[in-house]
Amino acid sequence: MCIKYFLPEVLAQIPQWFDFFNSSPVSIFWGWLLRNIPDVFTKPFADELWSGFPLLTFSLLIFSVCFTLKKRSTDSASGPDGNKAVFMKLLAFAVIFSFALLIRIDGMTLWYFVYKFFPGGGGNKGCCTLPAFLTLPACILIGYFMENLLKGIRKSYRIPLMLLIIVLIFFDNRTFLHDVFINGYNNEWRTSYMTRFLEMVPAPPQDCKCFFVSYDGQKNQ
Repeated sequence: MCIKYFLPEVLAQIPQWFDFFNSSPVSIFWGWLLRNIPDVFTKPFADELWSGFPLLTFSLLIFSVCFTLKKRSTDSASGPDGNKAVFMKLLAFAVIFSFALLIRIDGMTLWYFVYKFFPGGGGNKGCCTLPAFLTLPACILIGYFMENLLKGIRKSYRIPLMLLIIVLIFFDNRTFLHDVFINGYNNEWRTSYMTRFLEMVPAPPQDCKCFFVSYDGQKNQ
């Protein structure tokens, strides 16, 4: 069952423009940049907004969408190749439409219609987790773009270039995930971190029948 939250609570979690490529301030490649953007330096309203596309991957996605839409149908052979081109265009339009749902201008956003008419649209984190679900379509479009790009390159250069791109994309999507505070940002999702946190909690009194533990970022409660 999905609880439907009030509209202002849902719209408060609509991503800002920079959240589309906000890969968190502990990103290996882009942490230095994100830490110097004031709005990103403050922890966002929802942790899911730290899972945006890294800047290099997001740029490749933009190039891939533009290439796919610009590629004329006459450039593709009939049969399977032609069907693939049509599928890729539909996928590109779907990605554009999905991002358009999250754009907010002067407090107005198309997510209102998702909230109003679609089951689950009133979830408190549905809008800020949508970019994560676009990962697979983005990978397919980027792969399609790279496939066509490599066709125009000499065969002896294809494998080295492909390996270079793979390495760059791999590290572009990596972060410093340690159990310690890094530049003021801590990772609370690691099992080892939570285990150590619970070990610091003092034992309850002998007459205690029930207690709970919460974390306020500074001390145990």
